[in-house]
Amino acid sequence: MIKNTLMTCFMFISFMAHAQFIKISGNVLDSATKEAIDAAEIYVAGQNMLALSNNKGAYAFEKVKSGRITILLSHVGCERKVYEFYVTRDTTVNFYLMHHLHQFETHV
Repeated sequence: MIKNTLMTCFMFISFMAHAQFIKISGNVLDSATKEAIDAAEIYVAGQNMLALSNNKGAYAFEKVKSGRITILLSHVGCERKVYEFYVTRDTTVNFYLMHHLHQFETHV
């Protein structure tokens, strides 16, 4: 019984030692003008982490689990984007979104 408990504790500690947390930060920019996009939603799928870009387009996640990361990026007037990448250390990632300009017809 004690041997099983010790083995379980050792496995848990080993797993926790491998669960490394990293920082991901960067900016969300308009792909055409390179201007900052305010209030873009950046979501780390599978880790339930959400950030909004500020008025300079900046965002940051402080404690993301390293490994394969899926980012869902959205903003009003932009097509939603999905990015996948593998990270093992603190990383800067800039995202670019294309605004869709809608033309409205005038009916008289």
